[in-house]
Amino acid sequence: MATRRILTLAAIGLALAALWLPGCQAGSGDAPAPQAASSVATARPPAEIPALAPISAAKADPAHGLRRVHVFVSGRVQGVGFRNFTQTNAQRLELTGWVRNLPDLRVEAVVEGPPDEVAKLLKLLQRGPERARVDKLETAEEPASGEFKVFEQQP
Repeated sequence: MATRRILTLAAIGLALAALWLPGCQAGSGDAPAPQAASSVATARPPAEIPALAPISAAKADPAHGLRRVHVFVSGRVQGVGFRNFTQTNAQRLELTGWVRNLPDLRVEAVVEGPPDEVAKLLKLLQRGPERARVDKLETAEEPASGEFKVFEQQP
């Protein structure tokens, strides 16, 4: 469901960018091509055009500039190095939080950091380490607190 949500938000962002930046091709990263002057003004003056935030930043806590996600992973995710995989990648992406095994054989994590880096970790968790099989990745957005200093494994 998280992937569908991210892809939907990305599609909306591209559609909005195409509306606000005529001449850009979706996903090209190019700046708008210069347009010939016209006697008919069809666009609003630049002062009235709102700035568009990156899609991934839409979920950031404005007070901290951080995104916090509570994650539950189901499938063959215990006994296959999933917690170590999560911790290693979270530390590589400079994220904070924790990961632990649950008695119902799921893995739970709380991840906090820059929105783009959190999105990268979520994509990695959908795949998991080589021996894992991820059947379901559930995410819940939470207010970022900045309470964590590192990313650690909990027993």
